[in-house]
Amino acid sequence: MSCERILITGDFFRYKPDDLPGKPTFAEANICWLYDLLGPIIRRASGKKVDSFLNRFEAKERHTAVELVHTYTDWVSTYHRGMVTVGEAEAISQYIPADVTLVVGFELSPFQQALFNAINLDWISLAVSPVRFCRDYFIEFKTNRSDLLAPTLQEYAVSDKQIKDYADYCQARYRRFSKFELAPDSLLFCGQVVNDASLIIGDQMALVQNYHDKIENLAQQFDRLYYKKHPYAENLDSTLELIGRIPNSYLINADVYELMSRHEITTVAALSSSVLTEADYFDKISVRLLNNENHDPKWTMDKHILTPHFWADILGIKKLGERESLVLQDYSPISSALQVSWRYSDNIR
Repeated sequence: MSCERILITGDFFRYKPDDLPGKPTFAEANICWLYDLLGPIIRRASGKKVDSFLNRFEAKERHTAVELVHTYTDWVSTYHRGMVTVGEAEAISQYIPADVTLVVGFELSPFQQALFNAINLDWISLAVSPVRFCRDYFIEFKTNRSDLLAPTLQEYAVSDKQIKDYADYCQARYRRFSKFELAPDSLLFCGQVVNDASLIIGDQMALVQNYHDKIENLAQQFDRLYYKKHPYAENLDSTLELIGRIPNSYLINADVYELMSRHEITTVAALSSSVLTEADYFDKISVRLLNNENHDPKWTMDKHILTPHFWADILGIKKLGERESLVLQDYSPISSALQVSWRYSDNIR
């Protein structure tokens, strides 16, 4: 993959309802984090100019560029758009220097990917992997140049077998001390935050209240339903009231991985939570209520993604000298850099 100039960005159309005027948006904070984390590394690997993109522009200006109104509702309604008008492609290209050939973004939306495809830009979309029970987080890697990069990515990728081995170790460790009582043949239902992009289906944000009947019908197949709230979810009164109407349902605050390690939990359900991916590694049946999964090719990367040699290999640059990097000696550099935990627990062990 050749490049002359590289832009680091993110989902610059994304808004949260609680974003404050005049303050960095949720998306801009992610862009700054990714640029600080990877900018120097990619610059060293490539010897090229690496800039951050659009995190200093006013939100209204960005959305005017693609004929959108700058609201949370518009982000939701356009998120999955795969078609781009000629006018939108021409407008967004005005903000990108002509010598830019590669965009590296945090959680690029399908609409953004379509925009970059329309103006013939190579792109790489990075996200925190849904597998979060290991000692360090992983990074999920997607690109529109999988035809070119697949062999290199496969060399670095963490395999399903490696992840399954660690899940088996986790189960053994948790079962050693987990003693609280659970009903046999139970269902674990995992909550989510209301602005989770994985909840977008069509042009709307799914709400758990609209799936009450499906949840109740599913719960009837089990001795008990345990509801595990998302650690960052707020204003849960309506959700808890909904769950409370289901017979034999209980709110539980144990570590989600401890729960999935227990034999009594046989099935894990959610609208679209990343825990569903993890449940498969814990030998649980997973039930996804939203039919909006993306099946584009993707690879799971470990801390090597934080090294210049990884990016030199991605960019086709071979001569960097010594391959060892001090970051590889850090036990969990990705999670340390991110400083976010999704362990779903009020009593993490």
